[in-house]
Amino acid sequence: MRVPPTVEVARATLWRGGARRAAAQALSALASVREARGRGDSSESSAADHNSTDAAAGPAGGVVKLGFSWEAAHVCIWRNEEQLEAALARLARVSGVDSPTLLVQDFVRSDFEARSYVVNGRIAHTVYSTFGDQD
Repeated sequence: MRVPPTVEVARATLWRGGARRAAAQALSALASVREARGRGDSSESSAADHNSTDAAAGPAGGVVKLGFSWEAAHVCIWRNEEQLEAALARLARVSGVDSPTLLVQDFVRSDFEARSYVVNGRIAHTVYSTFGDQD
C-alpha cells in the first residue's frame, strides 16, 4: 500500500499562529516528506507523485481531512496555499470533533473508494463508492 505524503497540523497551531502560518508550515513539511522519499527506496515513492506534471514539485494541491474521514466527509480539496489556509480554518471549526490534529495530504487521483467489512477474520461485504468531481 502506498500512502501519499501526509503531515499533521495540530489544531492548537491554528489557534496560536493562525491558518496562514499553519498552511505555510504544512506545505514546507510536505515538501520535506517528498524530498525524503526521493532519497529513499523507489518502491516507497508515492502514487501521488505520479499525478503531477512535475514530480519534483509534487502534485498541484491536495486534501485536508480529519483522521476518521471517509466517503469524502470532512475532506477539503485545496490547490494553492490560500485554499489550504481556508480548508484548515474550516475543518478546525467543525463542531463535535475532538481530534487534536488535521491531516494535510498530497492529492491522489482515484476512481473509487473500497471499504471491506471484516467479520470473524473474513471479508463479509465490500462497498465501492465513487465521488466524481468533489470540488
